[in-house]
Amino acid sequence: MATREIKSVFEQISKEEKHEFVVNEFYVPKRKFQIETDDGFKDVLAMIVKKDDLVELTLSKGSIKLGAKHRIKTISGDFTFVEDLVEGDTLANIFGEDTITKITKLKNDLVYDISVDYQDRTYIDKYGFVHHNTYHITEGEKSLEKILGPEGDKWTYHSGTKAAPFAFYKTLFQEREKIIVFDEADSLLKNKDIVMMLKPILDTSGANMAEYMSGTENMVGKSAQEIREYSQWVDSEIADGKSIGTGKRDVKLPSKFAFEGGMIFISNMKASEIEDAIMSRSLFVDVHLAASDIIKRIKTIGYAQADNDPDVTREDIDEVAAALGMGNATPDHKITYMTPEIARDTKQVTVRALKVALLMKKSGLKDWKRLAGLYS
Repeated sequence: MATREIKSVFEQISKEEKHEFVVNEFYVPKRKFQIETDDGFKDVLAMIVKKDDLVELTLSKGSIKLGAKHRIKTISGDFTFVEDLVEGDTLANIFGEDTITKITKLKNDLVYDISVDYQDRTYIDKYGFVHHNTYHITEGEKSLEKILGPEGDKWTYHSGTKAAPFAFYKTLFQEREKIIVFDEADSLLKNKDIVMMLKPILDTSGANMAEYMSGTENMVGKSAQEIREYSQWVDSEIADGKSIGTGKRDVKLPSKFAFEGGMIFISNMKASEIEDAIMSRSLFVDVHLAASDIIKRIKTIGYAQADNDPDVTREDIDEVAAALGMGNATPDHKITYMTPEIARDTKQVTVRALKVALLMKKSGLKDWKRLAGLYS
């Protein structure tokens, strides 16, 4: 079954499979169906019902209702959270661009989302708008919000950001005391000017100063306290409605400032593709699965379905897996999993590693010794 309808599909699956959807719990449907993407129709792997504040977007050609935390594609090519859209923004649409003329906030209610078997994690609805799956690090029991608290207080989130160096510098300044999460950060990590800017910021042995000389107020010769005072003055001017820029009425950013927060970059790039200077100044986790581990993961999802479906048993999952050629997930070659001992054999012990490990210990992490051995 190929469809662009979302809510009606949930209702149909619920009726046919006698399944009651539980908020924030994925369901793997027995019935296979597809949804349209910009690369043809792709399989829907799982379905989920969530609760979110609804937003109605009145457009030049109609209106749609979406969750505030949902992401939709704009004319710029970026996927933007609905709550961050403003009147006048133009949404991308396969039938032609559509401009937002009015935004109305509605009550909190159920919203419907799907996981698509497509690396871009996007799909197209019946109106031609392009959507992005958003059930990831920003949602669920192990989400950043559960760990760090509500977004905006201690941390901020940016996804699929394509920024010029100055725009990136401005973001760092305005969020310099927070943890900034850059999801789908490939374009940032490939920008040589941004990478150059990141080196002194991430260095564990320096003052973590961000610098950008063009179009900023020169801070050369200023003391750390003077730079801090100017930065605070800029904050107050922005709070009063001033714009950041180079015009007579604009407020200029300082040419350098102390970055006192943290950054998390999430990327699909291989570790070998990321600048060594960034890798050496960071804790990084290079996640990749062996073929046998992928099979194990697929079977685990299948078992979870069996445990929640009286008509499916774990034996059914094993039989289906065997029919699909998964076998017993035994690797045909030896797999060596990373351990602290192996990691230390392949990494040079440096002063930077010492400082990072010390920070882990001081943070109170119970597992700090293993984490330090693996990642510092």
